[in-house]
Amino acid sequence: MKSVQSSLTQNFLLAASAMLVLLGIAASPAFAQGSGYKVIHSFSGIDGDGQLPTGDLVSDATGNLYGTTSAGGVYNDNCTYPEGCGTVFKLTKTPGGSWTRTELWQFTGEPDGAYPQAGLIFDGAGNLYGTTQYGGVYGAGSVFELSPGSGGAWSEKIVYSFLGTTDGSNPDSQLVIDPAGNLYGTTYDGGSGEQGVVFELSPVAGGGWTESVLQAFVYPGPRYLTAGLVRDSAGNLYGSTFTGGNLEQPCLIGQYDGCGIVFELSPNSSGTWTYNVILTFDGFDGALPHGRMAIDGAGNLYGATSSGGNVKYYGYGGFGTVFRLSPNSSGAWTETVLHVFGANAVAGETFIDGDDAYSSVTLDSAGNLYGTTVYGGTGYGNVYELSPSTTGAWKEKTLFAFSNQSSSGTRYGIFPEAGVLVDSAGNVFGTTLEGGTITGTGGVVFEITP
Repeated sequence: MKSVQSSLTQNFLLAASAMLVLLGIAASPAFAQGSGYKVIHSFSGIDGDGQLPTGDLVSDATGNLYGTTSAGGVYNDNCTYPEGCGTVFKLTKTPGGSWTRTELWQFTGEPDGAYPQAGLIFDGAGNLYGTTQYGGVYGAGSVFELSPGSGGAWSEKIVYSFLGTTDGSNPDSQLVIDPAGNLYGTTYDGGSGEQGVVFELSPVAGGGWTESVLQAFVYPGPRYLTAGLVRDSAGNLYGSTFTGGNLEQPCLIGQYDGCGIVFELSPNSSGTWTYNVILTFDGFDGALPHGRMAIDGAGNLYGATSSGGNVKYYGYGGFGTVFRLSPNSSGAWTETVLHVFGANAVAGETFIDGDDAYSSVTLDSAGNLYGTTVYGGTGYGNVYELSPSTTGAWKEKTLFAFSNQSSSGTRYGIFPEAGVLVDSAGNVFGTTLEGGTITGTGGVVFEITP
């Protein structure tokens, strides 16, 4: 059984590959921009190691990194793939500057879950929470908790196993937590309309959790919730759908279900939630948002789209955009397109600044935005930074362009799907879906130093 996100990924890889061939990019000579780049772990998929990381990294107060791999670990009969059901890992920096990997958990499919696609979050007590797209008690995915114990061991507990009915199924996005310890997330499908839900998991006194569906999506409206939620200080939740919106006008060639939307869910005093669409993409401002948005202190939302934007190649879908949504006093929202990837691309060009902005975006303390594109550069993906200026324009810089070539015997990694983590010193950490050492091509964890 193939994961839904993996199917989506492969579809985009095929579509983007065709576009890269058209533009003469796919097999260009190696290009790697950014002298501060290094691989800090290369996944092998053997001896319990994971492979194919797709979720964002998270760090603790001491700078240790935590993440998931969508495959790898230890195989058993509940794992469809012989590579295993996926893992949760920790990377610890040694005094000498190298990093040590520790496997915190290896999924078995049932009952704990299988194929985690998203990153993790911490609660105030140092517990980790995440989702698996499949597995669990009923095979429709799970929400899990990992708790640290004595001696460095971690214990796993299932918070919720999806039934695959009205409660939702196949979650593949990152959770968000509120000050009371409630968890919020999305499912790719399931629900009363079978097109995904936004859910809340609330801890129960004495143990256990209760799930509530805050919003169920119904075809032919917005659907496919691939992105996680963000929460503002007032408790409002914001997210996006991969398709849906304006169905009167086809979004892109072969895409008739709309370009996607951004929505808001606001809590009411009665315990209900109010759903509101705050942006409908039209393709020119972006299309098919996949990753989680970021929010600043003023309540502005920042996100990326995996397609759209480039009108020169609009028929092929475009290369994606980065956008901002700003709340107005009237309750409406103003959209600003901050960057259009490949805006000046011409046929036969050997380098573009990014293609398929599939990941979440990260906002640092200075207001700079960071993210990745699956393609771009020489065809293997980019890490980008967008910086605001006093004129209101945003300047894009490629921090690193991935290559299938090697440096000192270690391949750089290729095809980054996850967003990046930026620490207080400006170091950028992330993962790639593939690449690594010759004996371990299951992706890498990388660091870019300023």
